[in-house]
Amino acid sequence: MASIVQRNKSYSVVYTIYDGEKKRQKWETYHSYEAALRRKEQLDLIQQHEKERAKYQEGTLGQFLEEYVELYGRVHWACSTYTSNEGLIRNYIIPFMGSMRLSEFTPKVIAALYGKLKSDPKISSSVMTNIHKLLHSAFEQAVLWEYVPRNPFRKANVPKAFTTEIPMLSTDEIKTLLQNCDNQMLSIAVHLAFAGSLRKGEILALT
Repeated sequence: MASIVQRNKSYSVVYTIYDGEKKRQKWETYHSYEAALRRKEQLDLIQQHEKERAKYQEGTLGQFLEEYVELYGRVHWACSTYTSNEGLIRNYIIPFMGSMRLSEFTPKVIAALYGKLKSDPKISSSVMTNIHKLLHSAFEQAVLWEYVPRNPFRKANVPKAFTTEIPMLSTDEIKTLLQNCDNQMLSIAVHLAFAGSLRKGEILALT
């Protein structure tokens, strides 16, 4: 941290700088204590930022996301967005990649991570998309805070969702279903479902 040294009627702000690998003191002289104090506060903020940057350059994604949520999320996210993103971080991101260092993320590594996430039946395409949006935003902030030189999620692609065709019941199977339906209301709902190609929610509304 910087310090203030009084010399006669002037004030010097003293701090350490590095010239290559050599460490030396630098003195800056000001004619008032107030000006010297402002400069000291500036230097203290810069040094604190440098310490945090060095910490997070070698820190994990989980550690960074704590700071990201606290400093960015609380200010910019609506309540529902905050709750949703907190759930994504807690349930998916931290368990799966939270221990990785920020410097370890590359477009190729991200593609491999997304491939593994996609293979989990509990993770839908919409969840994958939301995870990608959140991590893209987080790393944009990491670039602004100078924790990483670039955002690797800019060049990462979310795995596409391929729709699976749902097999339809044959006429004989529909007849068998109706013959074994003892509930009159349910039987009517089944008739209407197949006759009108109703969706699941519409069928449930009928019953």
